[in-house]
Amino acid sequence: MWGIGEPFSAESRKSLEFKPGSSGDGGGLGFQFGKHADPWTDASLNRSIITAVANAMWDAGLLPRGSKLGGGERGGGWYRYFIEGCTQEESDMFAQALSEVFGGLEDARYIIGRSSVFFDETFLSKLLPEMLAKYLRKGRNELVMYHRVPSCLAGKKQHAKWFEAQWNAHVSPGHAVYVHSDEGKQLLQQARDGDLVSHHSLHLKDVYL
Repeated sequence: MWGIGEPFSAESRKSLEFKPGSSGDGGGLGFQFGKHADPWTDASLNRSIITAVANAMWDAGLLPRGSKLGGGERGGGWYRYFIEGCTQEESDMFAQALSEVFGGLEDARYIIGRSSVFFDETFLSKLLPEMLAKYLRKGRNELVMYHRVPSCLAGKKQHAKWFEAQWNAHVSPGHAVYVHSDEGKQLLQQARDGDLVSHHSLHLKDVYL
């Protein structure tokens, strides 16, 4: 702990503070993909998206393998995340990458869709108690939002593919699409028309470790 009269020697790191918009923004959080289909929470979704970004940056050699994620929930619906064990420049790049993946689609080079699993009632599920009904609901995959591929991973097609692989592993099935292609232009318009974009409140701030 820093005491009055002592030199202040804490190391600063850039962090992203953000507050998610209305639940899932584009249609609710839904459930995770996979065998157990656990429900998404803001915290678990945030962590999975951030893990995908960090892993892709590690794959691209933009972060050292020994770096560690820091941060978490701050209260009042706010979250703060940063990375340790790297240079100030790498910390700045990581925080900027998070602000882009959680932000809007302006100036995006690649975008990627995020889907969730939702369950609809069936005739039988309405009649049975919950312990049985949960096995009879019909699952469906629904696109809930488009995210920007961070610019540090969007300059090269291979880097965007590494991000896509990490996104599929940790977040949801999706393809990184170049926005200036015909498909990309259509998806960008779909995202805007359907309000499938983030409405997070975002702030880049320094933290002292």
